[in-house]
Amino acid sequence: MAIKVGGATVITNSRGVEGMSGIQGSYDDFHPTVVPISTVLNMLSPCMSVTLSAATTFTATNIQAGRVALLLLDVSSSGHLPTWPASIQWPGNGTEPDWDATGIQTWVVCFTCWDNSTIRATATGWGDAQTASVDLGAQDRSYHDFHLWDEVTSPHGKAAVQATFTTTGAVTYTSTGSTSTGSVSGQSGTSSTGTSSWGSGVTGSDYEIKFDYSGSYSGGGITVGADNVWLSLSSNRTWAVETGTIGECIRRITGTVSIRDATTNAVLSSKTQTLNATFIGAGVGNTCLTNNMLVQVQGKGLIRVYDLEVGDMIADDSEEMFTKIIDINKDHPREGYYTVDGWLEITHDHPMLIDNNWVLPNDYEGDKQYHKQDTDTVYIETTSGTFSVFNEDGSEHIIVSGDYADKENT
Repeated sequence: MAIKVGGATVITNSRGVEGMSGIQGSYDDFHPTVVPISTVLNMLSPCMSVTLSAATTFTATNIQAGRVALLLLDVSSSGHLPTWPASIQWPGNGTEPDWDATGIQTWVVCFTCWDNSTIRATATGWGDAQTASVDLGAQDRSYHDFHLWDEVTSPHGKAAVQATFTTTGAVTYTSTGSTSTGSVSGQSGTSSTGTSSWGSGVTGSDYEIKFDYSGSYSGGGITVGADNVWLSLSSNRTWAVETGTIGECIRRITGTVSIRDATTNAVLSSKTQTLNATFIGAGVGNTCLTNNMLVQVQGKGLIRVYDLEVGDMIADDSEEMFTKIIDINKDHPREGYYTVDGWLEITHDHPMLIDNNWVLPNDYEGDKQYHKQDTDTVYIETTSGTFSVFNEDGSEHIIVSGDYADKENT
């Protein structure tokens, strides 16, 4: 017959327990109800369970001598780490179990309240064929580097980009070339996208990486890592793209980076990876005048180019039409310059407008002389793309290019 307490059935006719908080089953098989938790270890709950979705810090409540509780802990396939309250002590020298050990995913943790402030704990882990997550990010990866180098020394420095996949799952990008002769005199810029991670405590030796790529190249040489080969991530793996050291060079490789399980060879994640390096020597489009060349500044008269500033209005021709300076570079040493018509000091790559034709100094058919010597120069860019340079008394002028655009002889 059923047994009642206070009019409520606690044991049914079939000897099942009901209406009794915290327990269930028949009288010869009593066991606690498993209570799901998030972060609180309640010592009034004999059996608790939690699956970690991230690193988790726990607290403990209702600590009282003699109370015992179990926690069914799943660190998930990512091996997330639990952090326990200071009240919990572990056996021996107090070292915690290796919660994210390779191949261990589920744990049974036993808590015993030693007194009203101390919990002594033990844990046993089981192998659930843990497979750590690998995520190369939601976006394709890219890294770009643009360098404008001086021409004072030879060979010049290299523009270079590197992508390094580390044993910890991080991906780092750098712009350092293997050689660096000469100095950066222009600009460099980078952009990178994508993320990378795998389960904490799972070492890179569990994985292999491969970069299948193709490239487009213009001038100079290229240095890259191994392609179409699976490489262990037990050590960092780097792919680098370098330009040459002479003339204009563009290096670009694009392909697919993949990471796979080293044991099963199952590919876990793949993403497109692009590395791009651009080398522009000062002799390619970065046109210059020596410091003491003169231009006509609106309202001020003839001013040497070294004293100009962005925003100044300078003469575009001899008829007092003016153009605005939108960029200027005064820190630009060059290895030589031409003297044209006995007074215009200009670098060999700076186009001049002669008889309505754009002509480079070395192609000029008039009086010219080349001086091979280290020289400080100034680069000027204007809204119109041109401006006039005057001789000392302002009686002569020559229109020159005022932008990066290539001017062709016509």
